[in-house]
Amino acid sequence: MTQRDQALIRGYLTGATAAVRVIDRWIAAAVQSFRFRLGHRWEDLLQDIRLETVRLFQAGDFRGEAQLKTYVWRTAVHAAINQVRRESLRDHRSLDEVPAPLEAAASPLEQAIRAQEEGIAHRVLEEAGVPCQQLWRRILDGCSYAEMSTEFGVSPGALRARVWRCRQCALQSRDRLLRASKDPSGRKDTF
Repeated sequence: MTQRDQALIRGYLTGATAAVRVIDRWIAAAVQSFRFRLGHRWEDLLQDIRLETVRLFQAGDFRGEAQLKTYVWRTAVHAAINQVRRESLRDHRSLDEVPAPLEAAASPLEQAIRAQEEGIAHRVLEEAGVPCQQLWRRILDGCSYAEMSTEFGVSPGALRARVWRCRQCALQSRDRLLRASKDPSGRKDTF
């Protein structure tokens, strides 16, 4: 661990203005992309991250294997992801429990488009295969990558790669099905 990192940690723990300013800037930059998503919880998230950072520094958790900025950044991002997961679980209800919205009857065109979109979504799920469906189900259930990696017997990094590949395959499948639905004959109209 560098002397600068030691000085920053010591300064942050004692409340030195310069150290607090530097580390708080790192924290805010790390979780900026979550600001809109968390809305009213944004300030609470920043405070939670500061408390967690102090706790980790006091425990001597930072060993200097990476840069201090990287360590703080990762701590902040993981805390933000956990907060987003908690927020999403809080509002989780079964679709059967959600009342149907009061809206005007859909036009025949809207009904046809909705049916087509649902059909494409079902075909994308079918084409994705059982392994991808299992991953998506666990994600929708609110499982973390750490829990899922233990369940599936792979490292968290390998699991993230699997989820990414499943997503890419699903997007390609959806795009192909959308193109086919727009022109079932496969020909292009020319004007």
